[in-house]
Amino acid sequence: ENDTAGTVVNGWLDIDSAAVTYLPYQWELTGGKGRLLFKDQDMLVDQLDIRAGKTNIHVKGAARNLVALLDRNAENVSMDWSLKMTHMDLEDFSALAGNAGPRAARGGASNKSLFSATFARVDNLLKEGAVHVGIEASDISYKKFSGAHAKGDLLFDNHAITLNRLMIEQGAGSMQLKATLLRNPAGTTNPLTLESHLSAVDLPRLFAGFNNFGQDALTAKNLKGMLTADIRLSGALNGKARVASNSLKGTIDFSLRQGELIDFAPMEKIHEKVLKKRDLSQIRFAELKNQLDVDSTTITFHRMEIQSTAFTLFAEGTYDLKTGPDMSLQVPLSNLTKDRNPDIPPDSKGNDSKAGMSLRLRARNGEDGKLKISWDPFKKALKKKG
Repeated sequence: ENDTAGTVVNGWLDIDSAAVTYLPYQWELTGGKGRLLFKDQDMLVDQLDIRAGKTNIHVKGAARNLVALLDRNAENVSMDWSLKMTHMDLEDFSALAGNAGPRAARGGASNKSLFSATFARVDNLLKEGAVHVGIEASDISYKKFSGAHAKGDLLFDNHAITLNRLMIEQGAGSMQLKATLLRNPAGTTNPLTLESHLSAVDLPRLFAGFNNFGQDALTAKNLKGMLTADIRLSGALNGKARVASNSLKGTIDFSLRQGELIDFAPMEKIHEKVLKKRDLSQIRFAELKNQLDVDSTTITFHRMEIQSTAFTLFAEGTYDLKTGPDMSLQVPLSNLTKDRNPDIPPDSKGNDSKAGMSLRLRARNGEDGKLKISWDPFKKALKKKG
């Protein structure tokens, strides 16, 4: 107890077919094989292969001053790890974003053991210490989403997980993501903030990868185009690492180039009301630009000009993931006289451009749950509901 000399350990430990369970999250690693090197107060990993679910991980890194935990607290302990994977399935790591379960009960013998205080310090380091993790994966997936050449930088610090950057290639496009997850030991949800930049991402592939974002009005089979967007959202994850209901808020600024709508049912509804001589089964668009506001399950569309090979249209309103759309559609009367190039849409004039004399339509679901297009000369779709 009164020894002032610092503890040192030198040597190595070879492991084979090793398994580890991180008890607070019941997260398992299996098939561990490699060597742990101990040099004075550091533990070094030059080669370690281990598996999380279906993901095989090659680990390198160091835990500096780790041996100091034998006889003092963890003020100077730091961990820096590099994880490389051929394929990374994010579902194999989702448990770490959920809530910790109850701590495993300890027997009386372990509480009185020589190293009980050391074990408590190690446990505290894993829960509240700073652990830096670099990630590289040749390809990455989460449910139906997939990407390639993923590189990320994670920091586990106290009760926060910070994703400083994650870069993923998807086809000819790319995605960048930053996020912070705050663990809330006393609550049922964990606050989340994220920022993402999408650059020239294939739109139908994105919709298919995220299961059409939980709606069936507009699906991957109806779309073509390259999406660039800046996404800023806040919300919360529940104990099972799923987005908590009614928690998402934020904005999405987007630009869609080379866009097409294919066999989109609402276009047929418009065809029944106006533009009866136009073919609306496949429509090519000029660049679409707008900002979407996200509040819980409701997405608000600001006034957006839609220049296409079939018509000029201005749309604004809301889409609720539970109740469907309530959109105001402004159709300029000039559509009735102007012929259109079936292959090249006119250039956009801007979301704030004048439409001239127009017809007003309202698109919303009827009592049967099916989309209805009705006349809306008094713009009821834009009036706030009490």
